[in-house]
Amino acid sequence: MNQFFMGLASITTTLQPIMIFIVLLAMIFFIFYIKKQIDLFIQYQKSMAISLQQIANQKSRPFKDSIK
Repeated sequence: MNQFFMGLASITTTLQPIMIFIVLLAMIFFIFYIKKQIDLFIQYQKSMAISLQQIANQKSRPFKDSIK
């Protein structure tokens, strides 16, 4: 039984650097994914702001024309 636990400990010690590498790689890819999603969201917000500004400009034109 003692030999089994020693073998198990040596396997986990061997796999630990590999698992750390895989976890770090997954975290890096996740950060890049989040960055891409944030960039898409910012682009969407800018597009909405431009559209709302154009709508506001179109709505204010007849009001200015009626004052003249």
